Amino acid sequence: MTLVNNIAEAIRASATSPKEAQEELEQLLKNPTIRKLTPEDAAQLAIAVADSGEQLGCENREYCSVHSTGGPGSITTLLGPVLLASVSIPTAILSVSGGVAGAIDSLQCFPNYQVNFDASSAERILSKSGLLHIGGGLSPFARGDATLWKARGKTSTKDAYPLIAASILGKKLAVKAKKGSLDIRVGAAGNAGLTYDKAKKLASYLSAAADCLNVRLACVLTDNSVPSLNTIGRLDYAGVLIKAVNDGKTSISKPFVQDCITLAAAAAHAFDPSFKAEAWADKIEIMLTSGTAKETLKKSLRAHGASQKPLETVLELLSKRREREIQVANTVFKSEQLSNLFQIIRSKNFLMCQSCSSAFGVELAGPDGHCCVFRRKWPPVPEITDRFSERSDEFS
Repeated sequence: MTLVNNIAEAIRASATSPKEAQEELEQLLKNPTIRKLTPEDAAQLAIAVADSGEQLGCENREYCSVHSTGGPGSITTLLGPVLLASVSIPTAILSVSGGVAGAIDSLQCFPNYQVNFDASSAERILSKSGLLHIGGGLSPFARGDATLWKARGKTSTKDAYPLIAASILGKKLAVKAKKGSLDIRVGAAGNAGLTYDKAKKLASYLSAAADCLNVRLACVLTDNSVPSLNTIGRLDYAGVLIKAVNDGKTSISKPFVQDCITLAAAAAHAFDPSFKAEAWADKIEIMLTSGTAKETLKKSLRAHGASQKPLETVLELLSKRREREIQVANTVFKSEQLSNLFQIIRSKNFLMCQSCSSAFGVELAGPDGHCCVFRRKWPPVPEITDRFSERSDEFS
């Protein structure tokens, strides 16, 4: 059997034997030719990811999505799907849990928010709210993706184009989101490469793999030379999401909100090309400034089981936590587990949540909704463009 077939079989085996499948994948991914697989090969692996778990069953329906290549300091996969659903485009997102501040993890800061659904429950949520978030690894969908992710971490292949494509496209196939956009984050704060040229190569590769699967994918390159927010953390990002929809007339001018609008418009155009992306952007801006996006978020939170007054609860948690914060002014918080994070955000000046500082590395989210979060003050960096230096601290 070929390398691709062997990897695909191991991914599918994750549904029943995840430990053995991960061990097999770790051996297979050590093959030096892994980075040379073609977009057609990546498409074959994406099908295996989708086949490794349940799939949404409505054969006559397709959904839309906003995904990203990952990296801290951006909420495009939090706010983007809300904006997309606000213009009545059914939106289904399957994403991996366990990040420092991933979208699915941030959403679970809303008390009782559920992400573990089978196909029938997922379809009910979509029919209720038009916006579905499913936690990969916590749900029966695309079980092989979580196993593949762990194997990629063990073999230093997280940046391999074929495996990036297999993961993103496989999750889209599992929830029938065959149309949508992808935020390719460029720079030290993103996972797509440090330069525009590298990110553009990844976009071309992903587009070619998507074409093999009849997936209409709009790749949008965003500037993440530094994170677009001056905060990192699950609860913090949930708060940023709330503030963005609470006052759309103010937040619409923020560069990170404009990125979300661009991605939502690109996804909408992929879903319904009868309107140009610019026309979709205009519609989305109206939904944000009119309060419709806020109602879309609240409807989705209720459909996912969140407690009463979820927006108010998260804002109260943030307020209480910040009352207890202590400033670690010129102290380096030494931890091997933080070394990669330090490299990404390029600073060691933190405001640390006192209630969480001792828990980092034990668990990332406590039962009270407080997170092991590291909020940082952005120091002046000469190479930062005016666009970034003008970013407001209002949402910190």
